[in-house]
Amino acid sequence: MRSASVLLFLAACSGSKTETVGDFEITVHSDGSLAIEHQLYGPVLEDMTVFAGEGSATIESSFGSYLFDDVEQSLRHPSKAKVRGRNQPLLIELADADGPIGDLVIASPGEDLLSLRLSATGNRKGFSAACDADDHFMGLGGHAMDVDHVGQAFDLWVSEPGIGKSEDEVPADNWFSKGTRHAASYPIPWLLRPHRSQGVLVDTSARVSVDLCATDPERFSATAWESDSLEWMVIAEPSPLEAVQHLTEWTGRPGLPPAWAFAPWNDAVRGEARVREVAARLRSFGAASSVIWTEDWKGASENGVGYHLEGEWFVDETLYPDATTLADELEADGFKWFAYFSPFLRTGTQTFDEAVEDGVVLRNEDNETYLFKGAQFEDETMVDLSTELGRDWARDRMRAALDLGFDGWMADYAEWLPTDAVLNGGEDALAVHNLFPEWWQQTNATLLDDYDMTFFVRSGWSRTSGIAPI
Repeated sequence: MRSASVLLFLAACSGSKTETVGDFEITVHSDGSLAIEHQLYGPVLEDMTVFAGEGSATIESSFGSYLFDDVEQSLRHPSKAKVRGRNQPLLIELADADGPIGDLVIASPGEDLLSLRLSATGNRKGFSAACDADDHFMGLGGHAMDVDHVGQAFDLWVSEPGIGKSEDEVPADNWFSKGTRHAASYPIPWLLRPHRSQGVLVDTSARVSVDLCATDPERFSATAWESDSLEWMVIAEPSPLEAVQHLTEWTGRPGLPPAWAFAPWNDAVRGEARVREVAARLRSFGAASSVIWTEDWKGASENGVGYHLEGEWFVDETLYPDATTLADELEADGFKWFAYFSPFLRTGTQTFDEAVEDGVVLRNEDNETYLFKGAQFEDETMVDLSTELGRDWARDRMRAALDLGFDGWMADYAEWLPTDAVLNGGEDALAVHNLFPEWWQQTNATLLDDYDMTFFVRSGWSRTSGIAPI
């Protein structure tokens, strides 16, 4: 490994400048490229360049899937770099032949951790760096088809994963149903390079496009659809495990669920008699089941394609006329009882009418309730979780389930936020789309933590790990 003195000597000979930031050596070349090296663990990002610019696209959404079409972008790549100040934070002014592009600020917020923040005009920002012959890219969230993503290029965007999968990233004709290879409910803009025990977290809520030595086998890149400044965190550790541990120190580390969460769970629906039958049968066989999950506690009905949940947020007294007694019986028999919630509000329900009257629904540009076709092919909207008013409204209704005796539930969905919705909190729905799962999970966690209950989810973004217990 080259020592810091050798790096300084080489930099002096090449017209470059090397500065120490925390545990890292940053070499800034006059052509605008950088090299980042950890003092103990060696090269981290080699021949790194940043870029910024403008982009546009048309976006269509349907059934929680999204079609990005007419995607265009014009990016500026620095050809000049000037270092201002020394050590931490390190300020680098970037420019090209047309003038200034922006500033890159590099700091170390902790041991073995480096923060790079790019401030520039435009709604596209990102970086690229050199690949090496042994490169692998793990992480990037929950994907159905890959663990190592090297040689692939795709987008990180919270969506339905699809009923069926394409082998590539080209949307099918039925894109609203069939998912692309990397369509995911729980993507994370986190690149783990295990052979180097290093990782990069693109710390944004924006859509992120990654190209992992696909277009150019010698380069990888990440481009965020970010209008504000873009920050990415670099982690260097002795092992991949320690890199992931360091990541969760930053994004949130999962708490340990209660012990009963690790035993088998079972599903039982279609009314109190059926739930009692399933519970008794499990115990008659000595099954070590700890949870019975009853999604239809709030009602369900048969239609042409099966048994489907109703859209209310309160108990169906026809199916479950004495839910409190049933909860007590299950508890006495060693079962926790789980319910089900999602942020959807279906037209024609009492809950929908209450939410509209209380002003906690998504709106369109005409200030009317934003409606879309839901999973049951009926008009729906969602609770607007961008304000405390909306989150409290949801918690008030979920609290009633706890009062019945439920011990937790699935907090489902949260992928369906339309990019053109108007939010009561004033946020741009496109910019915060990927945060909606975290808002939904935080809404649940704030309530259930007070009751020492738990919940489980399927969608997520960077900080879900520190919010959702399961």
